[in-house]
Amino acid sequence: MKTIQLELSDTIYDRVISFLELLPKNECHILENKMAGRKALSEALDAAVRSNAFADIKDPVAWQREVRKDRSLPGREE
Repeated sequence: MKTIQLELSDTIYDRVISFLELLPKNECHILENKMAGRKALSEALDAAVRSNAFADIKDPVAWQREVRKDRSLPGREE
């Protein structure tokens, strides 16, 4: 196999990647897809927003203080 490195404008990047993904996997392996990483991050952030994970926290300041409160370490005296 040979390796090539391409520098593509944003306007054609998606089309080139889409074409490469159509090629047989045993003949073409995409080593890096920068847009895939961005898309995955965007999807993860959207999922976090939709989950509304912190909706039950009534007082964010008090919650943060509780989370950050120092706790004694096992085997150590306070």
